[in-house]
Amino acid sequence: MENLLKAGDELGFNLEQALIRGGTDGARMANERNIPCPNIFTGGHNLHSQFEWAALPAMEDAARLILKIIEVGAAT
Repeated sequence: MENLLKAGDELGFNLEQALIRGGTDGARMANERNIPCPNIFTGGHNLHSQFEWAALPAMEDAARLILKIIEVGAAT
C-alpha cells in the first residue's frame, strides 16, 4: 500500500482509500491470510453489466500507475 500511495503521489493522482468488496481471489487472500489486496482502477465502468465499457485515458493512467508502483518498489 505504501508503494501504491507513493506512486500515486508521484504521478499526481488523487487516490482514494475505501473498503469495498473485491474479487474472489483478493477477498480470499485478505480474509484467509490477512494480505491487503488493493483494487486498482482500470478505467472500467458499469462492470459486469451489458453496458460495461472502458475509457482509454483511464486505462492508460492505470498502466502508468502500475509501472510507477514497480519503479517505487524497485527503489526501496
